[in-house]
Amino acid sequence: MLNSFVSKKILLTVLLILVSFNNLYAQRETYLFHKAVGEAKSGNRDFAFIYFRRFLQSEPDSNLAKEAVFALGEYYYSLKSFPNATLYFKRFITDYPKNDARIFAYAYLLDLAKADGKIELTAVLEKKIVTYYSLSLLFRKYKEYRYKSPMAKNYKALYYIDKVQIYLDEELFAEIPY
Repeated sequence: MLNSFVSKKILLTVLLILVSFNNLYAQRETYLFHKAVGEAKSGNRDFAFIYFRRFLQSEPDSNLAKEAVFALGEYYYSLKSFPNATLYFKRFITDYPKNDARIFAYAYLLDLAKADGKIELTAVLEKKIVTYYSLSLLFRKYKEYRYKSPMAKNYKALYYIDKVQIYLDEELFAEIPY
């Protein structure tokens, strides 16, 4: 009986230790990400970039990784490091096919394709954006989709009956007629 009691006590102690380590791991995982978001909100994009990269390197399978990938794409785009921006936005689209922010990654890629004069790619990306959502405008002028990025940018897509408008921080970023 004493042996059974000791065994249960040891098992309980081991379980408590494992739970504690799991909580510490979860806190460590989110620390870098939240530090990056805090830096972005404070306007320290360079520090935010550093923390997002470190987070993505240390926690590539985290649920927050998709946000970090998008943020890195934004950062590289803002620096006009377009090959790196393209790499991260393509990765975002490929790795997170169900994420609603994909439309905004497509918008960045569309802007880059237009700037490079890639007419065929521009047409493909425009079609992807236009057909991204099933549109039902019954009794409405437009359908709206929003996304707030971890780099503290606000995105909005407005689907009208004849065009799509994409806004970045309330400024028109792209317009696609159809």
